[in-house]
Parts: sequence; C-alpha cells; structure tokens
Amino acid sequence: MDPKRYDEMRSSDRLPSPKGAALRVMELCRQENVALTEIVRTLNTDPGLAGQVIKLANSPVYARPRPVVALSPDIIISIGIQTLRQMVLAFSLISANRKGECREFDYEAFWSRSAATALAANNLGALVPVAPHAELFTCGLLSGVGRLGLATVYPDDYSDLLARSRGCGDDGLLELERRTFSLDHNQLTAAMMLDWGIPKLFSETVLLHEGPDDCGFAVGSRAYSLVYLLHLASRLAASCFMADHERSAQLPRLFATAEKIGITPEQLVRLGDRMLDEWRDWSRLLQLHIHDDVEPFSSLDALSSGVHDDFADPDFARGIRLLIADDDAALVMLLSKKIASLGYTVYTAADGRQALEQIAAHAPHMVLSDVLMPEIDGIELCRTLRRRLEGRGVYFILLTAHKEKGHLVEAFQAGADDFVIKPVTVPALLGRLAAGTRIVRLQAKLEAEQARLHGEDAAGAGEMLDRISGLPSRRYAMIRLKEQWALAERNNVPFSCLRVSLGWKGGHDPEQLKTLLPHAARLLREASRAEDVICHFGEGQFFIVSPHSVLSTAMHFGERLLVRLAEMPATADGAALCVAIGATARSTAVRDEMQLLRLAEAALAQAVERGGGRAVSAMADEEAPGGVVFN
Repeated sequence: MDPKRYDEMRSSDRLPSPKGAALRVMELCRQENVALTEIVRTLNTDPGLAGQVIKLANSPVYARPRPVVALSPDIIISIGIQTLRQMVLAFSLISANRKGECREFDYEAFWSRSAATALAANNLGALVPVAPHAELFTCGLLSGVGRLGLATVYPDDYSDLLARSRGCGDDGLLELERRTFSLDHNQLTAAMMLDWGIPKLFSETVLLHEGPDDCGFAVGSRAYSLVYLLHLASRLAASCFMADHERSAQLPRLFATAEKIGITPEQLVRLGDRMLDEWRDWSRLLQLHIHDDVEPFSSLDALSSGVHDDFADPDFARGIRLLIADDDAALVMLLSKKIASLGYTVYTAADGRQALEQIAAHAPHMVLSDVLMPEIDGIELCRTLRRRLEGRGVYFILLTAHKEKGHLVEAFQAGADDFVIKPVTVPALLGRLAAGTRIVRLQAKLEAEQARLHGEDAAGAGEMLDRISGLPSRRYAMIRLKEQWALAERNNVPFSCLRVSLGWKGGHDPEQLKTLLPHAARLLREASRAEDVICHFGEGQFFIVSPHSVLSTAMHFGERLLVRLAEMPATADGAALCVAIGATARSTAVRDEMQLLRLAEAALAQAVERGGGRAVSAMADEEAPGGVVFN
C-alpha cells in the first residue's frame, strides 16, 4: 500500500468513521471503571443513537417484563459494555452510510453481508476461542469496510472499476484496485481499523483473510486460526446471498475450511443455522432488508441427497469403475463419497498425470475430470485417452466453470462425451452419471455378445450385434440414438446421423453381399472417429450416430466415406459398386430422435434417386412444418 495514498484519503475527511456521540461512547466503553451515568448522558446527546439502543434493549433476547422507554445504568448493564460498543459502532457507520454516490456499489447488500459476517465470526468464536466474542463481532462487521471507503472517497472511479471487475473474482478485484488506487480494499480496511484503535492483531487478520492459504502463519497458531475464522465467516455470509443450489455446491469448501480450525461439518451446519436466525433479528434492529427466503444450512443438499430414477435399482452402478480427477481435494472427497454410495467403484487423482496412471492401473469405465488441473489439464487428458485403443470406449465427463460455446466445442472435439457446469449440483451430476452408465452398460452388453459370437456358442448371439458384419445391430442403434438425443437436448449440443447404403448397379446377390460386409465394416470404422457409432441395419444398410458434429461436418464425413468405400473389391461378374449416403443433424425444427431418423432415411432415398455415388443432406424446414430441405 502506498502510505501517501492513504494519507490523502484520510485528509479528505470522506472516509467512513464513527463521529460525535458514537465515537465518544466507544471511547468511554474502552475505559476501565467508566461511569455508566457518563455513557447514558453521552448517548442521550444523540436522540437517534439513543433510540437505536432503546430498540436493542427491547429486543426479545432480553425478555423484559415491561418495555424500556429511557436509558439508565441498569439498562446499560443488562446490554453489556462490549455489546453496546459494538452496536454503537454499527449504528453509527450504517446510519451515516446507507446511501452514497457510487452507482455500482450496493450499500444495502454491503451492510447486510457485513452483519452476517459479524454474527458468523461471533458464533465461530464459541468453537474456536482465539479472541473475545465482542472483538470477533467487530472484526467481522468491519472486515469489508475498505470497499465502503473506496466507494465513498472515489465514487465515480470505483463505480467504473466495479463494472469492469464483474466475473474477475476476488483476486481480480484486488488487482484492479491496486492498479487504480495504489491500494486494495483489504489494505484500506486494515489501515482504518488501526486508526480506530482496534488492535493490530485484528487489522492483520482482515488484511489476510481473503487469501488465508498465503497468510504465512504457523498452522494451529492464534494468528492462523483468526485468519481462517474470519475467512470462514465471510464465506458463510457470502453464501447467504446465493441460490440454494449454489449454496449446496459451496458447502464442501466451507467444510474443508472449517476443518482447518477444528470445526466439524455437523458443528458448522448448526452454527450456520444459528447465525441465520440471529442475522434476521439484527436486520430488523438495524433496519436492513430481512432475508426470510434463505433456507437453513441444515436443509441444503451438500451432494448428500437427491435420487435419480435409475439409481433406485441398487445394481444399476454396481461393478462400474469410475475415476474422479480434480485438484480440489475437498470436492474430490465429497464427490467420491457420494458416487461410491451409489454403487460405483471410485478411484481418485489430483492431476492429469496421476489420472493417466490410475487409468492404466484400473481401466475405469467412466472418467469425471476437472478441466483446470496441474500437469495435464482435463481436455488434454481426454485427448490423450482417445488416442489410445483402450481409452476409446471410456465415457468421459468434464467438470468446467466455463459455459462459453467455444470452450465446450474444444472439449467435445477432444472427445468428451458430456460436461457438468461448476458449482456441481446433485441433479446435474446424477443425470450425467446415469446417462453415461446406461451407455457403458449398453457397450458392455454389446462386447459380451461379440465375445459369444466369436466363441463356440454363436447361435442366437446377435441380439445387439450383427453376426455377419461384426457391427452393432439395428436394435443397438435405436437405443444409442435415443441416448444421444437425450444427451444433446440436455446440453444443447449438436450431433448428426448418416445412413449408408451399399449395392451394385443392376442388383446384387444377397449371399455375395454377405461376404463383403466385414470388409465394408472395416473401411467404415477406419474412416470414422473413435466416438462415432457405426451400426448395421441389414442387407448392406448402415447407420452412423456422430456425436458433437453439425451438418457440414457430417457431409464432409460422408464424402470421406465415399472415398474409402470405393476401395471395396469388385464382384465376380464385374458389377459396379453403388454407394449412397444420407445425412441429417439435430436442429430446433426436429421434434425427436424418430423424426431425425426419418430425415436420414429421406436423405438416403434422394441420394439413391440421384443415381448414387453421392451424399445428400436433409433438414427439417423451419418455415414449413413437415417439409424437408435437401442439399
């Protein structure tokens, strides 16, 4: 912090601070053997302040037989000197700074969150006795006052800065403040607290509380515990301004922080509920907005409840090996506990390199990986896995905080099957796991039948597998098409379908065609991506589901297939091979997967009608319901 900048701000006389009677009462409360009559006399010089203290004295917590109408030494004793000092400071700062000139600064929300932080710190102090409750309350109340200071002294500049900082996070805001004002709000808060006579221990705590991992204090020391206590109090308060599903997703991090100072998850939940009740009472007292719609912490999910229909079957996930890769240890712990409870066999990794080692050791059926990880990130992990033969069938789900289309396109191009947006919520997680598990089960059934087909008992094995081509059957294709449609609808991602027909001009001998089908299947597989699903519909008819591809990509795919299938050997009588391909893709004009299949059939029919040797696309006409546009 530039000392000159702070001196300049202080000399402007615009920094928030208790003044007049409030400042005098605070000074009196710090004195030993202070005369209570002097405190009463000073309070009565400010009718507004005296009225607020009378409201405090009449609050239900004191259970008075008759209402207080005037201040007296007995009333001061019942309230308590330190509580009075806290409240006078709060009343003074809030009453003088309810509104301001900084357009982007929400004054009401600031004070409401400050009160919640103060109460959380006060309650945490009962479990972590590192300072008197009154001091912790004051520290929590003032922990963000530097923001108010910047908004008050530089209303226009700070308003512009707040507008620019949206989406930057806490670290981004601090960096912008330092570049603009030569100090950040934490540094300003610490300096203001020292000026108000608050002990240096607490000003240092405020200075470091937003980044406690970098505080440098010895683990378990008083200073260490204070920094983490205030950090936890501020995060508890911040969570009260989030939607319930976001609060649920924040609980793992709150639990992990609480454990650093010896607080169990159960203790934190009880403490949080108590803080919410007190917050509402104090909001009434301070005439702040009362947040009656905030659910108790004890009713939040925290990834510990919520049941998807598929998981009602206890055997649904049994035997499925799943790897969780994320450098957030608290999230990994919570996810692994939840997912294991569903029946999965769970392995974990802290980075991409460990993930590859775990994949090599345990051959998981599914991978749930964060995008941002050290060593190897999630997208590169997926890309590396898809290059390996044993990794092509792994169902890969990415955890990402990014919703941008370009970011998701990159993930799908790397071979990801699905994604979950952070913070993780139970319905989203279970929905993705259920979809992936169904596909893994389907693939396992196909592979089992394929093994039977190549064994001694091949008779009747082709329920999901075509025995002649060695490709998945029509039944498998229809199940997989339905799964892919549901996946695309949920995530609003593209996919396309292709119908391929093989024949010979002038007709063909079905028996002769059977001898060529394995060759055709091999060429189709070689020309396709690992995630493309190639199925045999019978009689030289093929169907391909191509995830994460738009129509133009499908048409390029079709052209590539035409080139590869031209390598098919000629028939004994020299008849010319005729290949026709129809392509379509999911769009807003397509109602369901069956309409998509009909569009692929219509495109194939057009390709055949035009003489074959080509790929034709068909899309639903958005302007004429029921119409089809060919190209």
